[in-house]
Amino acid sequence: MVKEEYETLKKKYSNLPNYDKLDFEFEISSIEKPQFLLRRIKEKIEEKLELLINVLSDILQPDTGSFATLYECNHFSEKEKQQTLELYKKLMIKYRSLLEAHFILEDLKDVELIKQITDEWPELRKQAIPVITKLKQCWHANHQAKEILNYLG
Repeated sequence: MVKEEYETLKKKYSNLPNYDKLDFEFEISSIEKPQFLLRRIKEKIEEKLELLINVLSDILQPDTGSFATLYECNHFSEKEKQQTLELYKKLMIKYRSLLEAHFILEDLKDVELIKQITDEWPELRKQAIPVITKLKQCWHANHQAKEILNYLG
């Protein structure tokens, strides 16, 4: 049902991305109701962006009430944090553009954003992988856990 509606939209807006690519990256086939499909697609894109933005945000400004974020943040050098900030900025521009489009309510704007973000997302995702891998790997190091525990009281 979603695919059929999407293909109808693609005939109207030829610059929309390929359905399979969009589905692979943002899982649009899980959309339950195809009404206002472009808006629903933007919401799926927002979900992916928001997930990554939240992870990066914890590195850049950890919640002092969270042991996990303090521990993980401590494992990033200033250079790595700067690189993380650059990725964060790129994601926030996309995220705020989607927010703006929610209020503009123009299909052409939605199509433009969906196309742009779908084209750029594989590279953004690729840039995020080393950060996420480092978050996972830092849990193998236990040398700083005592320092953080002392800091927390």
